[in-house]
Amino acid sequence: MTTSEEMLSEECDHGLRRGACYACELEAADPDRVLWDRAVAEQMNPSPPAPDAVALDLEQTLLAVGDALNTMESRITALEQDGAEGLRLAVESLANMEGRLGEIEEAVGRGYWPDDQPESLEEWVTWLTDTYMLTGLLNPGGNQPSWSEVPAMRNELSALRIAARKAFGRAASAWDAASWHDQLDRSLARFKTHRDRFSSMQDL
Repeated sequence: MTTSEEMLSEECDHGLRRGACYACELEAADPDRVLWDRAVAEQMNPSPPAPDAVALDLEQTLLAVGDALNTMESRITALEQDGAEGLRLAVESLANMEGRLGEIEEAVGRGYWPDDQPESLEEWVTWLTDTYMLTGLLNPGGNQPSWSEVPAMRNELSALRIAARKAFGRAASAWDAASWHDQLDRSLARFKTHRDRFSSMQDL
């Protein structure tokens, strides 16, 4: 068999006998067009990836997802910690604010009420006498009776003391203290009448 006959008896890349394959003839006539057609065909019908490559891509994807979940969990934990710390600071701030408000109220009330909050009526009347300079009215001296000897004066002063605790307390309104001072002035105006009546009864 001659060399030409041997070449013709061989199969080409397409599984056909050389010299009888139209595709081979096209390749020989226009190789660039054949390469273009092959590239288009590969784009239209891409070959499936190898199993090993698919497994590698899947493993890498799972690792990336795991890293993302870990990062998200860390951020959530940080937010929870920051939220708990913020809540704790807010509670402490409110507690401090409440304490400061109490101090302010006490400081305001201190201008009208003694620091030690006297328990007895006698101590309170002493404070009232010194604060409003009422010595001549409540304890005139001489033959005139003091406030503690006149029942009507004692009762009015006791009522004023009870009213003062409410008027200068934390639950008082803005006008309670002013109303109390107005009532104090009215009571003081009646004290001379109480003393005169008491003295006249003693002379009988």
